[in-house]
Amino acid sequence: MKKINVFIYLYLLVSLALAQAPQRPAGNRPGSSQHPAIGKLTGIVVDDRTEKQIEYAAITILNVRDSSIVTGTITDPNGVFVIDKIPFGQFIVNISFIGYKTRTIKEIIISPKKTEVNLGTIRIQSTVLDMKSVTVTGTTNQIEYNLDKKIVKVDNEVATMGGTALDVMQNIPSVTVDLDGNVSLRGSSNVTMLIDNHPSQIISLDQIPASMIDHIEVITNPSARYDPEGMSGIINIVMKKKQTPGTNGMVLLNVGTNDKYSGSLNLNHRVNRLNLFFNYDGRLSHMNNWMTRNRESTFADSVSILDQYEDARRNMQFSNFKVGGDYILNPFQTFSFSIVRNMRGRGGNETTDYETRDGFDNLTNAYTRYVDETDKNSGSEVTLNYKKTFAREMQELTADFFYSNRTGDDNMESVQEDSVTDKLPIETIVPYLQNTFTDFRGRVATFQTDYTHPFSNGLRIETGYKGTYRWNDSDYRLEDYISDEWIFDAAVSNHFIYSEKIHAIYGILAGTRGLLQYQGGIRMEYAANSSDQETIHETSSNSSFGLFPSIHLQYTLTERQGLQFSYSRRINRPRSRALNPFINYEDPQNLFAGNPNLKPEYIDVVEIGHSFDSRPTSVNTSLFYRQVTGMITGIMKLQADGTTMTTFENLNNGKSIGLELVVNQQIFKWWRFNANYSYFLTELSGPGLQYVQSTRNDGWTLKANSFTSLTKRTNLQISLFYFSPTISGGDLSRQGYGRGGGMTQGKTKGNLFANIGIKQEFMDGKLTATLRVSDLLKSTQMGMTTVGENFTSTTQRRREGQIVYLALSYKINEPVREKQRKPNEEEPEIDMENF
Repeated sequence: MKKINVFIYLYLLVSLALAQAPQRPAGNRPGSSQHPAIGKLTGIVVDDRTEKQIEYAAITILNVRDSSIVTGTITDPNGVFVIDKIPFGQFIVNISFIGYKTRTIKEIIISPKKTEVNLGTIRIQSTVLDMKSVTVTGTTNQIEYNLDKKIVKVDNEVATMGGTALDVMQNIPSVTVDLDGNVSLRGSSNVTMLIDNHPSQIISLDQIPASMIDHIEVITNPSARYDPEGMSGIINIVMKKKQTPGTNGMVLLNVGTNDKYSGSLNLNHRVNRLNLFFNYDGRLSHMNNWMTRNRESTFADSVSILDQYEDARRNMQFSNFKVGGDYILNPFQTFSFSIVRNMRGRGGNETTDYETRDGFDNLTNAYTRYVDETDKNSGSEVTLNYKKTFAREMQELTADFFYSNRTGDDNMESVQEDSVTDKLPIETIVPYLQNTFTDFRGRVATFQTDYTHPFSNGLRIETGYKGTYRWNDSDYRLEDYISDEWIFDAAVSNHFIYSEKIHAIYGILAGTRGLLQYQGGIRMEYAANSSDQETIHETSSNSSFGLFPSIHLQYTLTERQGLQFSYSRRINRPRSRALNPFINYEDPQNLFAGNPNLKPEYIDVVEIGHSFDSRPTSVNTSLFYRQVTGMITGIMKLQADGTTMTTFENLNNGKSIGLELVVNQQIFKWWRFNANYSYFLTELSGPGLQYVQSTRNDGWTLKANSFTSLTKRTNLQISLFYFSPTISGGDLSRQGYGRGGGMTQGKTKGNLFANIGIKQEFMDGKLTATLRVSDLLKSTQMGMTTVGENFTSTTQRRREGQIVYLALSYKINEPVREKQRKPNEEEPEIDMENF
């Protein structure tokens, strides 16, 4: 604990000392009165339409005589650039950024009489064309590649209008979503999910309306600024937040076939320094699911075959309320807050038929299990944020507090009846009744403060502290109905309490040198966790200290090409459920138990990228290498009674190499196409190889989207997805208790599915109607074959397909759209003689 206090005190002392240091003259900032001995060029680059500052835009100075490159730089997070040490002469300046038209400024003169030139605000135009010009607009993912993350704009997706964040995720490059809504990044389900930079334990992705998402941040190799948790990286969902003066908002209603309804209301009010917002989202839906499983088990002198068929109808209803606001204390200080209240319920009923046969196909047992489940949850989240900027560009201090509280009650009533068949007559049927009750309470609290300090030579340092506290209390009780009364079964009931504390500090050094931008940092973490299995009075605790370095480089080759390199070390800690040793009997034939001796797995990731943007084509390529030490591996074993038991162990080490390719092509003015191809190859080593189907495993995914503008206000999107067979996942039992390297005993089947959507605008874009079909081919399914010692299990799951949705949205007090340039109208060049 003393070490933790030393880290915190040291960080606070350094931050305060830097923040209170005397402010030097602006030096390398636009408008500085200091005149260097040679030339200097400054300016700010912004988006022509949104006026948002553009980071990482390439500024290239060319010689007028032969167009050779003299020097250059890259804009900082505020869109500002400063180029000094420019020789005297006449030059041409090109401003370029991926996804934008190159801007040219001519006749720049640097002379002894005029050593400094300030270009002021430079506007560059996006290559994503406007919908009003009978071109494909706002219907495609606009991807920005920053130094340490990828930003995907999704606010106008046709095929997800009226859908949820899960629908949006399906179209994100590198991201896949399975039948149960589990998200994977680069083939790994161990990804950290954030909503506005915070983890949420009360709001799941199927509760977030797609219409409220502004963009998705995909961080495959996070810097030291971020938590190192998660094997494959971080996905941050950034919600829309307007600050337009006055009152504005949007209302949305959505209906789908087979009893699926949702709606949302979002209001924003801005007056002077105060901005307030209110959001409500609600959903009521039903979904049908089917599963079949066949397991053949071999014993010393016999063979047993289990056939299992499940027919389930599940329902979900929830309500989310969110209020918040921003108050501008003064031009340098802003205070923000938000409060979220969530109430949700899940339930449904399922019927599962079980039949067991011997090796001669004789029926030995048959019964049916009926389950009626009710799950009620509620929770609250509070976020407080303070931001202070300084007179010096990029100097910033922030503080953030987040608290989340959740309670839940899950009740399951089970009735098991022996079946009467001609082959297996039973004279008397006595149903077997069982009830389970799970009470859950969870709390998460984080406090984070970050400070950025720039220096006159273009360098900057970033430092920060983050403290995280998690606490879970799960009380599971089982009762059997015996002799006309309910009897508590202490042997399978358990009460498990888990807590975790993490203290972290980090430091980053960043800057630019010509056309090279660099960033290096290190994060130090102290983590301690404890568990208490109150049922058997067994406690355990662990603590660890870790260092997590990161490096990011980006180099501009030409106006249209760039190279990226990054490295980071990460950690993947097991979830509390994976540590609970008590057996879960949700499915009596397929049991699960945690392992309290699980250790974290460590991951080292290297990534190399290349970007190319030559209108109308852009291509982005990434190669990555990932090494996992102490991989958490799912293991399924056959029990003596014929059931299977799944648990997790630290068995293997793994190495993965992968390739990602993202292509965007403007075929015609009215037709745009993009595709994402991902391939990975994994090789395993270690003592657990007897449990795997193969030590080498590869797989690939392909996503393709076609965006067509049929008229000025009618747009069509068709999406196609394919996932190849691969060794990964689990037994598809929906338990999802792990957080490790997956079940290497299982091989999933390939899957192909498609979505389609059409959007029509009315009333100058204020009213929008969207008709879409999810799973157009009715082909969404999950299949797996699992092989273990003396058994082979094949599982196939599917859910209802060809779901039709109709969504209506209306924008309240939406500002009139500004007049856009025609698609063939180029950005005019600037002649500095008349500037």
